Amino acid sequence: MSESPQPDERPRPQYGEYAPPGWQPPVPPQPVAPAAAELPSGPGGPLNGYPAPWPAAAGQPIAPAAKPRTADRIVSIVLLAFGAVTVLQSADFLNLGPQMQAVFERMGLNGFTPPSVAVPVGWALLAFTVVLYALVLWWSVVRLRARRLTWWVPFVGGVVAGIAQMIGVMVVMFSSPGIDELLRQFSQR
Repeated sequence: MSESPQPDERPRPQYGEYAPPGWQPPVPPQPVAPAAAELPSGPGGPLNGYPAPWPAAAGQPIAPAAKPRTADRIVSIVLLAFGAVTVLQSADFLNLGPQMQAVFERMGLNGFTPPSVAVPVGWALLAFTVVLYALVLWWSVVRLRARRLTWWVPFVGGVVAGIAQMIGVMVVMFSSPGIDELLRQFSQR
């Protein structure tokens, strides 16, 4: 049997305490593009047909991050601000029936009676607009932080909200019992 080694009587060193004089930690290497043999492959080639996120030449240093897109950032923020104002004004959907009645009266078409579906459609439009804006805001912030093209996100959100609101108003308008007579009066003018 062998004897067990003697326990080390010295105190445990602190970080860097026993480093030789003048010793420096090694410098981490520059990230480089992987060699062609290291590229993942699939049925469509490397990355299944998507472009590689690194330079094509192996051994070349990776390019620095893309510059911020100032114009895209400004346009995105302006569109998001416009959307925020629109969301605040969408509270008017809660009075959709009386508002439509006032519009018809201003046109000289007395006799529009708001249907009972106006209140639930107004609430649905308000909820849809608020949820859509929250999603658009979240996705825009994620894309802006990643320095990706973002202006189209609030633009598409606005188009979707506008189409949904137009459909909701049309549902309320055509649900009114006397709408056919009102449209006939309007067309005979």
